[in-house]
Amino acid sequence: MQKLINGFHRNGDRQTELTDCELAIFAFVAAGYGIGQIANERGISRKMVETPYANIKLKLCHTIVTELRRDARLASY
Repeated sequence: MQKLINGFHRNGDRQTELTDCELAIFAFVAAGYGIGQIANERGISRKMVETPYANIKLKLCHTIVTELRRDARLASY
């Protein structure tokens, strides 16, 4: 999945690479999970999901959640 996500990055900037935690959250987003559902599935607090979720949106230059979900689904194929 990281290889596919790299296609979203600009200029190969290493700061835009997703961390392992962010990749795990991104996989849940691809499956259609919301923040609360991800937190429940991982057994962690919402805040522990909200921060990497926000980082994913920033790194992949998404402000609209539906676009993020669409790209997450595309990257998971």
